[in-house]
Amino acid sequence: MSATGDTNPNRAAILAALIGQVCDTILKAGECLLLAVDGVPAKAGQFAQLYYIREQARCVATVAMDVHLLVINHRLDNVVGLCRVAFESRINLYAAMRVPHFAAQKLLGQAQGNVREFEEVAKGAPSNEVFQQALADHRRLLQQMRKDYAGVAERTWKIKEAAHDAGLLDDYNDHYSILSKAAHNTPAGLAAKTDPHIVASSLLRLLHDTLETAAALVVFRERDDRTPQPVTQAWEALIPPMEALGERYRTMYSRLNEVMASLAPEHL
Repeated sequence: MSATGDTNPNRAAILAALIGQVCDTILKAGECLLLAVDGVPAKAGQFAQLYYIREQARCVATVAMDVHLLVINHRLDNVVGLCRVAFESRINLYAAMRVPHFAAQKLLGQAQGNVREFEEVAKGAPSNEVFQQALADHRRLLQQMRKDYAGVAERTWKIKEAAHDAGLLDDYNDHYSILSKAAHNTPAGLAAKTDPHIVASSLLRLLHDTLETAAALVVFRERDDRTPQPVTQAWEALIPPMEALGERYRTMYSRLNEVMASLAPEHL
């Protein structure tokens, strides 16, 4: 019997092999996404939106690369938590593409957060010139951003709200709670961090999010009545490898479902 209580001696080996295959595919998907990000051009009047889209897409790609390194070195403790980070970035990217002013609102929120953090730091060291200067710089930046984004209503977005407006609420409801559980240091969360079934499903989730993020840059439909347009100039070179990676994802996803279906209910 394995450490997970599995009575099938081959199942742990099957999951380990699947995790390795998914991990290799995640690396290739991350490379495709970075190529897509590098091909996103600057456009007049769209600085906030395109900057934020690039930032979120690069975050997904970075998570993919980091997770690959962690898995091949058998460091699984933070893998599922990182998969949640990538999922959140994909949600934010979709929202930035679909919701007017979302990107500007998120950038303003980040600037406000930086000011609040430095206010707390500077409060504890009123005579420290370095902290006081940093606070002044962040306040000036926030003031300038408010001028640049004049007319944009400032608001704080919860991730579920962003998922709803991004059209990803079903994905959020299906996956976010599982990814979040392993991100917390509760007894259940600690046990979930290295559970091979959760790791394998989370890695497949990351592969899916990485491919879908790249696909959003290659061809994205803002509304059902609008013709899809590529966001990245590298779209033509990306379609063949992404189609091949998508097929590998579907094959591995089916394989995981077979493994999960063979588990006794008490081991799920």
